[in-house]
Amino acid sequence: LYLIVLAYAAAWLANELCNWTKNIFSAYLMVDFKSALIFAGLKNYLNLKKDEQDQIEAGTVISDLARGSSAFGEINLTLLLHLGPIIFQLVMIFAVLFTTISLLFSISFLLVAIVIFLVSFHINK
Repeated sequence: LYLIVLAYAAAWLANELCNWTKNIFSAYLMVDFKSALIFAGLKNYLNLKKDEQDQIEAGTVISDLARGSSAFGEINLTLLLHLGPIIFQLVMIFAVLFTTISLLFSISFLLVAIVIFLVSFHINK
């Protein structure tokens, strides 16, 4: 019984450490994306001629830059930290099934996984 409790505690700790690392990494990425995009946008705005700058409202530019950088950061975060690990898992599962069982079984497994994803996506839509 103690061995089961110890194994569960170790698995829980490893899971929490991975989540904390992911959160720290994602926070760093989000800040980096946002600051780089806002800096580039303001640099482009300041490189405009004075007449062109007067035609554009500064508040509009700032709000557009903030919304755009936030959306771009969320897209990158989703692709890198949510879809990336899923794709990596599918590739590793494919490789393990291919080497241990057969190519046909591994392809069938991937196709069934994709079909289940599409069905669940359609149901939740």
